[in-house]
Amino acid sequence: MDHVTPAELGFGRLFGTLRDGVLVADAASARIVLANPAAGRLFGRAAGDLPGLSLFDLLLGRFREPLRAELQRAAQDPAEPIEVVLADADGSERTLEATFSLWDERGPDRRLVLAVLHDVTARRRAEEDLRLLADTVSGEIGRYRLMEVLKQAPAAIAVTRGPQHVFDYVNPLFVQAAGRQDIHQFLGQSARAALPEVDRRYGELMDEAYATGQAQTVKEALVRVEREGAGKLVDRWFNMLFQPVRNSEGQVDGVFVYAVDVTPQVEARHQKDDFLAAIAHDLRNPMTSIKGLLELLRMRLSSGGELPPAAAQTIDHMDAAAQRLTRLIEQIVDLSTLDMEEPFRLELSSVDLVPLLNGLVTTARPLHPRHEVELVAELASLTGTWDGPRLERVVANLLENAIKYSPHGGPVTIGLDREGDWAVITVRDDGLGIPSSELERIFGRFERGTNVRGKNIAGSGLGLSYARHVVELHGGAISVDSQEGFGSAFTVRLPLHSAP
Repeated sequence: MDHVTPAELGFGRLFGTLRDGVLVADAASARIVLANPAAGRLFGRAAGDLPGLSLFDLLLGRFREPLRAELQRAAQDPAEPIEVVLADADGSERTLEATFSLWDERGPDRRLVLAVLHDVTARRRAEEDLRLLADTVSGEIGRYRLMEVLKQAPAAIAVTRGPQHVFDYVNPLFVQAAGRQDIHQFLGQSARAALPEVDRRYGELMDEAYATGQAQTVKEALVRVEREGAGKLVDRWFNMLFQPVRNSEGQVDGVFVYAVDVTPQVEARHQKDDFLAAIAHDLRNPMTSIKGLLELLRMRLSSGGELPPAAAQTIDHMDAAAQRLTRLIEQIVDLSTLDMEEPFRLELSSVDLVPLLNGLVTTARPLHPRHEVELVAELASLTGTWDGPRLERVVANLLENAIKYSPHGGPVTIGLDREGDWAVITVRDDGLGIPSSELERIFGRFERGTNVRGKNIAGSGLGLSYARHVVELHGGAISVDSQEGFGSAFTVRLPLHSAP
């Protein structure tokens, strides 16, 4: 048996209680090394029985080659999620969404990959049901046959008539999801009268669907419904569709409502965010100690005079790595609050951008000698009301990306200018650039350009998402101008005085 590394010893502590299946497998053979209890449940086995088995043998045959390709790709760079299917003991099929990333590299011929497996069987079936039911609404299937189909559908369904959205039909799951006991609490009543506790924006979406004849959708909509007898509102999350219903003349005369309860998935993601936030908080104190010890080391080594150049450079590298890890920890803490009712708030004060940006450039230069890192600013000072530490993390992210995605070196510039009551920061490089088809989504959480795959360029995919949220909280905007193979320019526009 291979020697068990400290990282593997921590596997159970990190992933033992997660709802999603997590396992570690060899990238070449797909042989499982470690598995948490949830992974065992997905495969109908005890977690301790999975090590030694090959993922290829647990999945349906047609998914083995795609899995092999994703394992090899994940050994170089975090792979995009793929869907695989396994057969349960009763012969039914189960769909899993699998995400792979490098866990441990023991040499060029031995890489271990971390796989996170999420059961999406119910979601895929519901989406297929949605497609079939939407077709049914627009088709010529008879009303009574349609109602029988809707009654058995695995989603909350209602049909309303007229501009007041009077309920004409609700299925049992709709009654249950709304916390009511009987369909007669809906039939003949308007949506607003039957569900007064529900946020009015959902009624406005129904209005929009009815008025425009265009379907309206919303993902992970928070709906607070009153449970009879509970005496309080209960939070549930739904993926919702509001589909216009047309009469025989083609005129809209109602709305078809389809809602899938995704509360378990949303709560699981919240648990994951809480888990990440807890880890980040736990890392804060050790990082503070590390930075303090580095400063103490610098003072002791220089007590007899100047530090030797090699020693000074080593300490500078260690300090820069500690600063980068600190920024990443703070980003994780901030991002983990975004789905909460009260996400992180800015701590505004007077900030001069010139010394802030100059400090980032000064720190980066000795660490990246192949890059020509420059601050381009004709202003001696540019002061505004901002959250200085978070804004520094934003620009540091953009600067690190510019350097990281220019693997062959070259110029990297931070430009600073003032346009009326706005400060404009531009970070420019001549590196890999971003494919034009991906510019719209590049600011999403965990998003990275596909053209960096296989280039052994590490990254979490959190930096640009964090930058967008911080800039928008300041009342500003961030944009990108990029051409694949010719570099990128990220521009941040900030009002000089951000509102608290």
